[in-house]
Amino acid sequence: MANGFKINKDAIARMTREIQAEFDKHPISVGVEAEAKYAALVTNNYNGPTVVVSGDHANVERIVQNQTTVQPIAAGYEELAVVVTEALRKLADVPLSDESRAVALEAGEEIVAEVERSEPGRDVIKRASAVLMGVLAPLALAVQAGVDEGAQEWAKFVIEQLTGLTS
Repeated sequence: MANGFKINKDAIARMTREIQAEFDKHPISVGVEAEAKYAALVTNNYNGPTVVVSGDHANVERIVQNQTTVQPIAAGYEELAVVVTEALRKLADVPLSDESRAVALEAGEEIVAEVERSEPGRDVIKRASAVLMGVLAPLALAVQAGVDEGAQEWAKFVIEQLTGLTS
């Protein structure tokens, strides 16, 4: 009790129920019409999970969405798949031109796609491995500006692994 005034919680609850009963008897509806010239301007096609945030003071702290697809690797190609997958992950961290990085990514993805087949084509794997090794060779030899020792050693390791696994 503050200043001799006491809040009657039961009376507030009763009043809230009575107001709600009146709203339930007389629902409020608001008609909304859009002019035809504006109604056709927005078309949204969503092919997957979608988060739409709108309104004043709308705030989204963090949205994380993951999708994991597991593909079986053909027997005998597991180690090659690991080496190529790790190489693809680290390509962003090494000093390559955008064009060289794109060529390496394409070759690596081709190898991964091939080892996921039930009967991988050895010729396809060898060709794509040669392309990937060709992109990494300047790093391994440190003939490219900005190549640190870590990138050089990594490139040498990947080339050695690919050579051993595809010959």
